[in-house]
Amino acid sequence: MTPGPTNPWGPTGSNPAPSGLVGSVRATQAVGLGYRIPGPSGLRTAPDNPTTPNPESRLPPYTIIMISSLICLAAMQTTPFYDFVMTDIDGKPFAFKNLKGRAVLVVNVASKCGLTPQYEGLEALYRAHKDDGLVVLGFPANDFKGQEPGSEKEIKEFCTATYSVTFPMFSKVTVLGEKKAPLFAWLQKRSDRPDEEIEWNFGKFLINRRGEVVARFTPKTPPTDPAVKEAIKKALADK
Repeated sequence: MTPGPTNPWGPTGSNPAPSGLVGSVRATQAVGLGYRIPGPSGLRTAPDNPTTPNPESRLPPYTIIMISSLICLAAMQTTPFYDFVMTDIDGKPFAFKNLKGRAVLVVNVASKCGLTPQYEGLEALYRAHKDDGLVVLGFPANDFKGQEPGSEKEIKEFCTATYSVTFPMFSKVTVLGEKKAPLFAWLQKRSDRPDEEIEWNFGKFLINRRGEVVARFTPKTPPTDPAVKEAIKKALADK
């Protein structure tokens, strides 16, 4: 008895499918599994384990492009705010990556300004909302008529003794002109007034839990202002 034709893609003795159909179906399956498809003669031999990809297989170009696009998109969505490392008032590095997931109010402060009593309102905000995720950061700056002339040690002693400040304070920075600290250049450019310099001591920038600037307040707007409180409440609620 002459044996019937053998289906190279199925169990021995199974009914063969037309050769053209077998070739097209199996070629389609092989492509779906990521196989490199050889010439027509190669279609007569199937891998022993069709679930194991051929080591010579390659990702299709469109897949590589899609993966690259997703990586670029993720990088663009990570804002540089968390890349900053500033020096605190004790001379130690403070990495902003530790602020991830918190709302942050950044303020340029001064000890001998008519607005210096705003320290009291800033401290009150910090104590009221620090457990909710708010952090206030104070940056002494001597840019406005020399109203922050002291050393870091003197500034710390003044803030602690006069206003019982407990929120993080930093070493002196410049917030104006060509020597402006990169942090304040970044904050200004991402605010709703990117072309306007900080007007005076106690300018305020509010950053949400994702590291985005969501509000900017003038120095004359006190921390007790309803607009400031409402913006902070909204930033804290946006999780």
